[in-house]
Amino acid sequence: MPLLLACAALLGVVAGVAGGYTVQADREPAATPPLSQPGLAYPAEPLPKDEEPEPLTAEEDPRVRTEGDLRRLLLRKPGGAEYDRVRGFHQSWVPLADYVMNYTDPRGAFHAMLGYSFRRAVVTHWEEENAYVTISLVQFRDDTAVGSIDHLETQQGYLSDTDQADNRGTALPGSGNGRVWVYDEPYKEEGSVPVYEARCLARRGDIVMELFYSSPDPIDEDAVLELSARQVERL
Repeated sequence: MPLLLACAALLGVVAGVAGGYTVQADREPAATPPLSQPGLAYPAEPLPKDEEPEPLTAEEDPRVRTEGDLRRLLLRKPGGAEYDRVRGFHQSWVPLADYVMNYTDPRGAFHAMLGYSFRRAVVTHWEEENAYVTISLVQFRDDTAVGSIDHLETQQGYLSDTDQADNRGTALPGSGNGRVWVYDEPYKEEGSVPVYEARCLARRGDIVMELFYSSPDPIDEDAVLELSARQVERL
């Protein structure tokens, strides 16, 4: 008896499925929506040359400036200053392998910069009176808008440490993210004159600006702020 009930149930399911197919087959086919959309608007003819929109200016689109020669965005040396005579250049492209040599761990910095999608960098150096200035512009491939931010925050994150500036630094007015650190104590090396140091890091779009300022004399913070602001304004 159980076997007969199971067979009857199975036959009922098969009959129901077959009936469903039969009903569906007897119905009129429903119209499907078209795969293409009619009425797409295209101009019959291209616009005349005198009616084409004007390209965006550098003021309207910062990439007009930053996609060109980055060396043109570097500050020029002030009057009375001399470009670095030892290194033999002033505005120059810097390969990543050379750029990371300024770090205490060049190998680690190299891999970190690759992770940040490093694109290119330029640098300038000059000497004025008793001060030595280096400015770098480092550009990243910010498809996800994080490479430049990560680099900026990583560098800014350690400058307040006791073995660095040992202070919180000063915000760079008008930059939104820039900050200047004047080191509390000069760098001392046996047999050498103590050197006072200051740094500024700021970001504009996909470019991080790094400014190094050093002198055998105590550093005027306002002078570093003013110089940093002038460089950021060019980006």
